[in-house]
Amino acid sequence: MLATKINLCRALLGIKEEAGPLCTGCARDDRPTCASKVQRLRQFTKVVVAMAPLRIAKWPYNGPIGMRERADLHILDDWRYLGTAQSEQEIYPILEARREEFDEDTYDFISRTLPRLPKKRIVPIACCPPQRRTHTLEAE
Repeated sequence: MLATKINLCRALLGIKEEAGPLCTGCARDDRPTCASKVQRLRQFTKVVVAMAPLRIAKWPYNGPIGMRERADLHILDDWRYLGTAQSEQEIYPILEARREEFDEDTYDFISRTLPRLPKKRIVPIACCPPQRRTHTLEAE
């Protein structure tokens, strides 16, 4: 656990201790010192520094995209791989299907791959399928 590894104040993080002192991150003589504002600020600073490498970048697009690979279009949204479409008719069922859980390996791959792709291989996808025209010439 990260809190134990870098000696963070579990009391401030809201992690209940099973045994031992209430606060393993800032205890002195078995007394937690996290009640002091200075100590709390130090602990929160340690948390921010410890969590920085785990930060996930903001999705750089305004919705789902397709990543072209030959005849396939890999559908991606919010760092998740949703599926692969071989035709336009397959795109929207993929978008409507239940989203995959966030996967760190997928995030790592997509975040490394997208910036290196030529822009012509990235296709923005509208969230809703295009509406078919249903009017006739007489209605015009």
